[in-house]
Amino acid sequence: MIAAIAGLAAATGYGTANFLGGIASRRQHATITLLISQTTALPVVIAAALLIPGTPGALGLGMGAGLLGFAGAAAAYLAYSLGRPVGICAVLLGTTSAAVPTAAGVLAGIRPGPLSIAGLVAGGLALAVLAWPDQTSTDTQAAILAAAAGLLFGAYHTVMSHTPSTTGLWPLVASQSTIVGLAVLTTVTLRQWPTDRPAVAMSVGDGLASTVATMAALAAVRTANLPAAGTLIALSPAVTTLLARVVMHERLQPKRAAGLALALTAIACLTPR
Repeated sequence: MIAAIAGLAAATGYGTANFLGGIASRRQHATITLLISQTTALPVVIAAALLIPGTPGALGLGMGAGLLGFAGAAAAYLAYSLGRPVGICAVLLGTTSAAVPTAAGVLAGIRPGPLSIAGLVAGGLALAVLAWPDQTSTDTQAAILAAAAGLLFGAYHTVMSHTPSTTGLWPLVASQSTIVGLAVLTTVTLRQWPTDRPAVAMSVGDGLASTVATMAALAAVRTANLPAAGTLIALSPAVTTLLARVVMHERLQPKRAAGLALALTAIACLTPR
């Protein structure tokens, strides 16, 4: 039950963060959104690590996960900045991120049941429908970036699942520090600076939401089997899609709606009960 609650909390946090970060990345350069959101998260993670019992350790795994997290976040923000509907990008991201822990679990000897297999098939169909370009190359680019981001985030959670619970949140501190360092380096190299105040505020909100999500996700992958935790976390597109529909009034074409339904069905099938 604790793992399920943690997984759902992570999904809610990531879904909210994806929405805020997606909108911010349309108003400012994606690297600025990445820098502000991740810098906002770092002191919160450090404070939580100091308060929660744990001995510093598995820092190398944390840094390795940070490389994956940085690449995943950069790909996600770039996908959102291209103007494709936020909900669609989030579904692609969530579907592919669910596939990595499931595959890792299978390789580790965890055999999926009939419902999980059905979920994987539905997820593959959803990717084919959602990723198929409409009329412009922008659709293809956004789809590739969103799918790549999902794979990288899935790999991130897979790596973090191997950190011992005795280390508390210290692997997360190492991961977040790595992401911030790379974000600073990228921003300085590209000579990008924040100029849009609403976008900056949304980036801060993105960072706070993703911080809660990342801490909850770490608890989930440590306490549940990896495929179950990974797919539960991947429910985040439902939150992003709902926010995009309510706040931005994003409408879906029938083909996209079918792909969305397939993706959510896949995630539901892969979610532990």
